[in-house]
Amino acid sequence: MALYLFINISKTGMTSLEFCNALLESQQVAAIPGVAFGADDHICLSYARYGIN
Repeated sequence: MALYLFINISKTGMTSLEFCNALLESQQVAAIPGVAFGADDHICLSYARYGIN
């Protein structure tokens, strides 16, 4: 099972790369910059779980 979120970060005033770098450094959470999908005002997060009963 996997859940994907495409989150709007436009109110932060950061680019998606800047936001992802700050998130990784401050919270140790990796995210994909939305610029990779043509949307620099978004980030992509995923949550996956293996072996659901």
